[in-house]
Amino acid sequence: MRRHPLLLLGLLVLPTFAPADPLPTMDDLKALHAAADWPNLLAGASKALALHGGPLSKDYRRPTLWNYKAEALLHSGQMSIAADAFVGVAAEPDATPPERDLALANTMLLRLSTPNGYKPNLARPDNQWPVYDVIDPARRADARAALLANELADLSPRVAAMVKGPLRPDPLLKLLKKVVDHQPLERAVAGSSEKFDNLEKDLTQSFVDRIDEWHDASLPILRKLEALARQPDTSGATASDTPGQPPRRGLTQTEQSQVRRILDEAATHGHEKGDLSAAGSEIGRAVLKGAEGSIKAIYDRGHAVLTLGQVPRKGPRKPGRDG
Repeated sequence: MRRHPLLLLGLLVLPTFAPADPLPTMDDLKALHAAADWPNLLAGASKALALHGGPLSKDYRRPTLWNYKAEALLHSGQMSIAADAFVGVAAEPDATPPERDLALANTMLLRLSTPNGYKPNLARPDNQWPVYDVIDPARRADARAALLANELADLSPRVAAMVKGPLRPDPLLKLLKKVVDHQPLERAVAGSSEKFDNLEKDLTQSFVDRIDEWHDASLPILRKLEALARQPDTSGATASDTPGQPPRRGLTQTEQSQVRRILDEAATHGHEKGDLSAAGSEIGRAVLKGAEGSIKAIYDRGHAVLTLGQVPRKGPRKPGRDG
């Protein structure tokens, strides 16, 4: 059989493939970091992070990989992506608490900085704040300390004003989230989050205090309506709902609406408390437990009064009962 010359040529010329680049080890990446070889560090860390869940991933510590990637990105001028990479450190289950705090503090710092560095934004007599370097890890600590002082000076009076003012759940929730977000920064700088913890306690306690005030104002109303509902009916408009017992007056539609309004408030306050608990830390959640009893007491009392106020009627309602 005669073979075509081109076919023979194709059989003789075999494709060749370049060997795949070997994966860097943790020691390789550590050496790249020490040598400030940012392009190769970025490439190597990214390649290792892509092994997430694979059989080779056990050879790597992912919080360290994310940190290498963040530093490489930052030194390559990609500040916003570097901030996201620091979030990756904090998201890893095996990251230590100090690692998480430092990573989140770096994220906050970078998001409030420019390529030139971090500059506090609070008023100063000479308006001559220094610009703090955020690129060099050794000098970045000074920038984090300046950021902490700036944020404390900004948030402390805002918390004080919120605590003294009327209950405004939505602004309170937003401020609480901001306070909690700053706790890692303080821990990274000062070793504890005492000042921001106290701000969180102040905010959550102010909510509990307002709920107690609402409870104390609502309870007498429910007691009064309950007493009205228990009064005997002398108009003949109601039938007894208990054999052998005289009929009760019950509550008019207007009075029942009062109870429902209080029940709606209780439900709303319960949702508000849940939102604050979800946004807060363990410190805030412990304080907010003080509101549970007040909300539940009014909710349960309101339902009992509403049930008591709904009695069977004889025929059409007589005029004046809703007055």
